[in-house]
Amino acid sequence: FEYYNPDLPSVIKVEGDTQGPSAQGNNVKMSMMTLVRLTILNVPLSVTRVDQIKATVPGVTASAALVTVPIKFLSVQTSGQADMRLQLPASQSSGVSVVTLNFPSDLTTTFEVRYYNDLQPVITSVDPTVGKWTGGSTLRISVANFPVMTSPDQATVKFGLEGASFGTIVSILKSSGLETQLIVLTPAYSGALQAGTVEVQVGVTSVHNSNKAAVNGRFSFEKLAPSLESVSISKGSSFGGDQLRINLKNFPAGTTASAVVVEFDTSFVDASQITVPLSNTDRTQVVVTTPPFDPPSTVYCRVYLRASGRGSSDRLKFSYTFIDTRLPSMQLPVPRFACIGRPFSKTFFVLLFADLSKPANYTHPTPIVTYAPTEGTATPWTVTSYQASTREAAAMA
Repeated sequence: FEYYNPDLPSVIKVEGDTQGPSAQGNNVKMSMMTLVRLTILNVPLSVTRVDQIKATVPGVTASAALVTVPIKFLSVQTSGQADMRLQLPASQSSGVSVVTLNFPSDLTTTFEVRYYNDLQPVITSVDPTVGKWTGGSTLRISVANFPVMTSPDQATVKFGLEGASFGTIVSILKSSGLETQLIVLTPAYSGALQAGTVEVQVGVTSVHNSNKAAVNGRFSFEKLAPSLESVSISKGSSFGGDQLRINLKNFPAGTTASAVVVEFDTSFVDASQITVPLSNTDRTQVVVTTPPFDPPSTVYCRVYLRASGRGSSDRLKFSYTFIDTRLPSMQLPVPRFACIGRPFSKTFFVLLFADLSKPANYTHPTPIVTYAPTEGTATPWTVTSYQASTREAAAMA
């Protein structure tokens, strides 16, 4: 909020060259005169002609310390608000200059303009200005005064300064020398891993003339928390060797196996046992060959990016059960309740025996299934079917 003296003239709006880099709109070209429109409050009502106001700007030429600025238009309302148009001269240097307006009765006010090199390429728009940090957002970038392009490989688009990443120019919508419009896919930006949403500088540089570079664009990488989409299996042999496919969301596109860490409980999976067959802006799939794990038990499997670190809140976890495949085990659901004095009707157990890839330890053609109550001896149940090929048995009481 800015206070102003209601008894003095005050410039409240400056509209300069719309193609310049300043977001405030007070851009002025270095190479030529620029028409600037002002909105001024508290102009004396006695001021009705442009010759009653003097405008000066310092330091734009080497020959004169102070240059008079021509006033091209003036319209003062009865409220004291005025619209004015000035023609600011060219300048030999870029940067901020302060323009002074002198009114009758020694009343003065000032405003700032920003001279920019209008012959140098400048990014005039980046749309949209926010995208996910994993990359793959489609941007339209407009650049003024850029060399004419006929193919996407004639320019590079860089995001950020230190640890910069390069985007991919998909197509050229327009390239006339005055205006160039590019469709660009954003890269993944790991700088957002630790800091969340990060605004970075966007630069477009000509491959054939590195002096022709526009570096004033801005884009924000927004960190979306990684999430677990699905896993292919939730249990496997305690001897290891099972293929576990883990599908993830919001991982960087192009993630490689060396960038991923997988651990079961506190044991790390060797990098040679991890592959990433798919990694795009929609999904990343990590394939893990499970390690041996002793004793057989249910543990947490954790997956995260190496760059995030083991203590990161972005670690994804799910339960995985290592089974001793030398022994049979129950397959859920297992009956939990029954009426006293009544037999079960069409209630089944299924027994899973040893992994087919290993020698079966159960060779009896018909397994024996028993029920042992809290008190009393085990009672045989009727085995209704047995598949030797899969080592599965169904039983009914």
